Amino acid sequence: IKTNDLKHADVSKSYIECINEIEGLEKYHKNLMIICSFVSYVFSSFIYYFIIPVLTENKKTLGMLFLRNQRLDFSSLSLIKKRQYVGSAFYGFLTNACLLLFLPSILVPFNQLFANSILLYISIASLLFNLIGLFFILFNGFNRSWGDYITGQVYLTNDSLDEIYRSRGYHI
Repeated sequence: IKTNDLKHADVSKSYIECINEIEGLEKYHKNLMIICSFVSYVFSSFIYYFIIPVLTENKKTLGMLFLRNQRLDFSSLSLIKKRQYVGSAFYGFLTNACLLLFLPSILVPFNQLFANSILLYISIASLLFNLIGLFFILFNGFNRSWGDYITGQVYLTNDSLDEIYRSRGYHI
């Protein structure tokens, strides 16, 4: 069929033209899926790390609200500054990028998820970033991630923070 490039009288395109058009549409679908995955990840991360903390007290994400944690400056144990907050949000953006591979899982079969080389490479790089961070947490004395060291912050529960303020003489 490919050698003779069959063409039917009722159809305007030949077999090879139809095959080329199908391949072009499949490539377009794959590229569109990758772009939509990036856009949805950036959009949801922006909401999670920037919009929600701006609307809540003390720049807390949803996880921090549920766990009743507080993010503080490590040296002064005061609320973090904007620079530290942006660094923390960027760190969260990088560490959660390993989920980027699985965003299009609703649209494509599971085995085709790993055929998207760009999403696969970004997810593997983020996973390696997380594994290095895990080893960093396990082998240092304060159980702080390297993102916490870079941004100069520490996470404390609200009860621990109350105890620190009581020891400093504040009435809580």
